[in-house]
Amino acid sequence: MPASVAPVGYVYTFTPNAGDQDGDQLVFSISNKPAWAIFNASSGVLGGTAGPGDVGTWANIVISVSDGSLSTALPAFNIIVVSPGGDGSAAVIWQPSDGLVGERIFALAIDHGNSQNVYAGSYGGGVFKSTNGGRSWGAVNVGLNNTSVYALAIDPGNSQIIYA
Repeated sequence: MPASVAPVGYVYTFTPNAGDQDGDQLVFSISNKPAWAIFNASSGVLGGTAGPGDVGTWANIVISVSDGSLSTALPAFNIIVVSPGGDGSAAVIWQPSDGLVGERIFALAIDHGNSQNVYAGSYGGGVFKSTNGGRSWGAVNVGLNNTSVYALAIDPGNSQIIYA
């Protein structure tokens, strides 16, 4: 899913993952596009920089794609534009890492004993593990080829055991 927060003055970008097994040209469309954003119908990229007048929730945004015969759409999502704080306030802005590009993640689990150990369950890719808080990832899929993982749990008695 796209990022749900867009701080004023920072570039927001979302690129959907889409492909056509027959190689047909894909055309994207959007409904409820935020006024501050630009949408590319060829790539599906939604991006822009919100200004102070854009603070608030931009709701029920839907990106669709069609190959001329079939079409599908992402679930509706919201983007909340937030204003940076003034003196005496603090803000944290999440920045994506280079890890798990192209994977659709449905579950996360963080090792209670070592928060740098993070597990991610993916659609069709099985389970991935990061030992550096999510900066890099490796597959931990012994015998789990093409497996979709929708839930993860770490054994409280032995953090080396993961239930998927």
